[in-house]
Amino acid sequence: MRLLITAGMFCCLIPISEISLAQTPNAGIATDPPSLQRMPADISFYFGIHRGGELFSMLGGRELADKLATLETDSAATQTDLEDQPVAVDLGIIGLELSDIASNADQIKQMQNSKPGLVFNQLFQTDAYLCGDESWTSTWHAVSIAIADAKNNLTDEATARSDEEKAESLHQHLKDIRVPNTLAGFHLSDPTLARELLAEWQASLTEEEIPWEIGEHRIDHESLTTLSVKLETWFDSLVEDVNVNESDLLFQQAVRRSLRDRSLHVSIGIIRNQLIVFVGEDLTAIDKLTAVPDENDERLVDTPEFAAAMPPAGQSHFATAYISDSFAKSGVVPDESGWMTNWVDTISLIARSAKVDGVPMGDMGMLMGVPILSSSDFSGRMKSLAQRWDALALPPAGWAMTVGCDATGISSHSVWMSVDPRLPDTPLNVDRYAGGDTVAIYARQGTTTATRCLLGFELVTNTYLGFMETMFAMMGDEGLPTESQRYLARLQQMPMRLSTIVEDKWFPALGDGGQALVATFHHAAPGIPKKSPIEFTLLSRVAHRDDLIVAGGMLRTWANSYVNQYFEMAKTLDDDDEIPLPPQIDPPTILDDGDSDIYTIATPDLSAFEVETVELDDDAIAEEETPEETSQTDFHWRLSDDILAIGSQRDVTKAMLVPNDDSVVWRDSEETGLLRSVLWIDFDLLTDRLSQIANANEMEQEEREEFQAFIDALRKVHSFHRVTHTRDGMTVTQTKLAMPLGSSDP
Repeated sequence: MRLLITAGMFCCLIPISEISLAQTPNAGIATDPPSLQRMPADISFYFGIHRGGELFSMLGGRELADKLATLETDSAATQTDLEDQPVAVDLGIIGLELSDIASNADQIKQMQNSKPGLVFNQLFQTDAYLCGDESWTSTWHAVSIAIADAKNNLTDEATARSDEEKAESLHQHLKDIRVPNTLAGFHLSDPTLARELLAEWQASLTEEEIPWEIGEHRIDHESLTTLSVKLETWFDSLVEDVNVNESDLLFQQAVRRSLRDRSLHVSIGIIRNQLIVFVGEDLTAIDKLTAVPDENDERLVDTPEFAAAMPPAGQSHFATAYISDSFAKSGVVPDESGWMTNWVDTISLIARSAKVDGVPMGDMGMLMGVPILSSSDFSGRMKSLAQRWDALALPPAGWAMTVGCDATGISSHSVWMSVDPRLPDTPLNVDRYAGGDTVAIYARQGTTTATRCLLGFELVTNTYLGFMETMFAMMGDEGLPTESQRYLARLQQMPMRLSTIVEDKWFPALGDGGQALVATFHHAAPGIPKKSPIEFTLLSRVAHRDDLIVAGGMLRTWANSYVNQYFEMAKTLDDDDEIPLPPQIDPPTILDDGDSDIYTIATPDLSAFEVETVELDDDAIAEEETPEETSQTDFHWRLSDDILAIGSQRDVTKAMLVPNDDSVVWRDSEETGLLRSVLWIDFDLLTDRLSQIANANEMEQEEREEFQAFIDALRKVHSFHRVTHTRDGMTVTQTKLAMPLGSSDP
């Protein structure tokens, strides 16, 4: 499968006649990008793209440039040839339909050969970055305080404050909210053309729109053109023609006092072969963010948090992203610890105060499809659910990531500057039981995801039942019958009961070894099965076998009771005596299979609930088809002292009773820390088996060609894996997309 990319995306990055790859570093040398080497340790954020020309060449850009360079649109024959062969070049993971751009080649060449095009071509070839100093942290913190104060101003007590008090509050907030110092830099292989463009721009500057003052800021005998404006003067120019009353004048004066003695600066220039663009209130920040550090300076790359995210030796460093821990905690990263509770409170407040056709929304119980009942029972359940959901959220923390590349593929290393305190002190180990022929596995520790699913089930159930109760209340004075209300009350308690069983019984019985979803190929022989050849198995480590058996029985009893309550309530609302008995989950059959027991749970018989088939006229169908025979699938729970394996194939689950470390190719023996999660996909094994399936099954010629094209596209990738560890108070994630890449040599 090729990624079709239009030539316009690349015409500004590479000239048709030649590619500026000779200036890029050699692949395979893991050196820090120049801009990253200079970054001080106390910056708020940094985003960089490095070695863009080298990466483009490795992805097939050189061949693309050669094709573009030979395009000749003057010849009608050439145009016809291109249209006859719309896909004229295969560039690995990049495909390009040359016929789509042949008619625009002249315009592309003209734009690339222009002075702006030649300068733009250099911007992302070697090192481009955007960063902000610590003023971003202090400013965002001040913004967060101002927003919280604005919310408090909606209360009755706050609205009673005088205009003078509100104006003073505005002044106190605005004086702390600054235009944060932000710098963008682009390394230039040849700054001559860029200097000419800057000179032309400086000559065209005028002072008509806003009162800018033109100056310069010098660094190392080089200068930046600086445009400065006093913020108080600029504000006066904006409001001079605005008629305001006495109250508004107080707020204008508060804003003016906040902006006094403050200036906004915009600086553009070239320093040490870098095109620099700066916006902020403090020009000295330019010196700090562009200075060459000495051995005593604290640099970002020297901090333990960022060092853990650096690519290993032997990989080229192509991209960087960083948000400091203090900046993340200032409010720029949303704190999810209270958002669900706030959402419930806000919706409830709006519903109770709003009216539709004179009817209060609180009485109607509907707002955007969400029932908001005035009853304290429903409101209490929703608030309790929201508080439990918010308790699962983790506080914001800093984050860093780098992207590297070599001849074997693309990888990333990321660090989250915190850990989940609910994780155990022991590492993930259930993945060791996955065994051979594993085409994919996802394994992780922790129960947060499962708990959120349980809370989601509670939310859906409470919403549905609340909606039902509201609708019956609106249909008449009687509302739900008394007997129905009893069943409804029981149903409303069922989700909470499920959460109690799972959290208090099931999770402790499983322990801390983790859970995994494993995809393997069938071992059936001979031939390839016509059904899906992949078998999915749920794996979990077991801490207390007997407790797990008890918890499983409690879950089966809960499921049967839940279904019974729905059917019993349905009978109270419907006089139809032909409502069938609800399907039941029977106790499992138990088979002693040596080192483990097999608990077979039969699929409930749903034949009484089949929808009556409507026969079509003969003219409505092209031919009569005989429906395939369907059979119920029984799930086997294979339980040993150490492992619980849930699947439909006994031989597959039996192979997962003991660890198979020889097949665990996704583990890195050199990685330190506690393993927390694994995601692995073996595309080589997947494509081999898919090819066998294609050869063993009859297909139409067109269908076979499309299927083969899909397999050929997958063959370009060997594997994908993502592993997460915790160490030294950090969560470190490594990702690798293994695929052969081209050379970056010029």
